[in-house]
Amino acid sequence: MDPLRTVQQTCERQLGLVLVEQVRAAGLTRSALRHSIASGRFERLTRRVLRAGGAPASDRQSVLAAVLDASPQAFACGATAAALWAVPGYRLTPVHVARPAGLTGRRSGMAVLHELACLRADHVTVLDRVPVIRPELVVLQLCANEHPDRAARALDNLWRRRLTSGRSLRCTLDELAKQGRNGTTRPRWCRPSGPPAVACARRADGAAPAAFSARERSLERPNPRRERVSGGSAAVR
Repeated sequence: MDPLRTVQQTCERQLGLVLVEQVRAAGLTRSALRHSIASGRFERLTRRVLRAGGAPASDRQSVLAAVLDASPQAFACGATAAALWAVPGYRLTPVHVARPAGLTGRRSGMAVLHELACLRADHVTVLDRVPVIRPELVVLQLCANEHPDRAARALDNLWRRRLTSGRSLRCTLDELAKQGRNGTTRPRWCRPSGPPAVACARRADGAAPAAFSARERSLERPNPRRERVSGGSAAVR
């Protein structure tokens, strides 16, 4: 197949974007790539990411560009991930991108970079062509970084839309706890004072909104030792 046709197909799958390494893998030479950029066939967004000439720009495209620029295994996280999952009150930009810890030392001017040490491949999915953490991880990250009431509203929205549940949250916590280090039963970034749905639902006066009572009960565990944290290193740097 013609190298340019192969690159065009890649752009169609990636919101009009392509990595320089993908262009080279398709068989385009350095000189041919330089000519394509000079002629307007491609626009260079970063050293690693190109946009097809004429491809419409969008915030979603900016998110994917930042993800591609960070590393091949990067994905949207935090507030950006919440926006991708259509949680009200969150925006795609500034773009928050995470990647496995120690994978690369690349810097990026397109995103706020995070390195995660305890995520598995199945904690990440693709939504509208953008790699993003699953809703359960979105909830846990928001519980660790947002005001409790705001995190509670995000959880309630995802819960109503059946994108997360007490069971899925418990399973995710168990998976992360198994990967804890130095005796840590739960990574520090996803362990507020209690189960995440309980902690993010508590108001300043200590009372949980009525809408969260069922969620709290569904997240209660019969064995209190599962909730104990004995120390260890943080999972997010």
